Amino acid sequence: MLAVAGTAFINTHFTTPVVCRSSGLWPTTTFRFLDLAPDQMVATGMRGGFDLAVHHNPLSWPNSWVTKKIGKSRWVLCARADHPLSKRPTLKQVLEYPFVLPSYWTSEGLLRGNDHFPIPMSKRQTGFETATADAAIPILAETNQLAFLPEILVKAALESGKLKALKVIELPMVQRDLFISAKADSVPAALFENLREKMTLVLAGRD
Repeated sequence: MLAVAGTAFINTHFTTPVVCRSSGLWPTTTFRFLDLAPDQMVATGMRGGFDLAVHHNPLSWPNSWVTKKIGKSRWVLCARADHPLSKRPTLKQVLEYPFVLPSYWTSEGLLRGNDHFPIPMSKRQTGFETATADAAIPILAETNQLAFLPEILVKAALESGKLKALKVIELPMVQRDLFISAKADSVPAALFENLREKMTLVLAGRD
């Protein structure tokens, strides 16, 4: 059994599909997928909670772990397909609509997350809030709200026509590095390298 950690949307829309497509190479290996918040990743891994992790940003793993970059994950501004801004909008028009925002309950109370949109919330309208990025999709489909979401999360909704990616020329492209990490003494090197190669191809749209 190998346990694989990641945020909920990375596990659901990226890691699990790639691992399952490759699992025939290791017929005797089973996998456990764990959804974790980014700030829980290192502490949980250090306590033996998982063997592999897919994550944004470099994490402070000990020397017994190996990390490799698999590519860049892009964020896109999304709306329902027949949204009033479905044609090429200006930034001024975009800022007239509320944004779906991430928020989490922690031991310190309610905490608002970062959706990575280039314009700060002080200059935007607040829409609905949700603890999971997946929950933003039905909100977008049923309202005029907007959301800035990872492309790997909304890829299927964009391809099916349920959502539309809005192109705003005033906004810079937002990309974040994506990494795969593994506990070297419990993950076979060949398995790690195969997953790294597969994930790199999928992230680049070549598989």
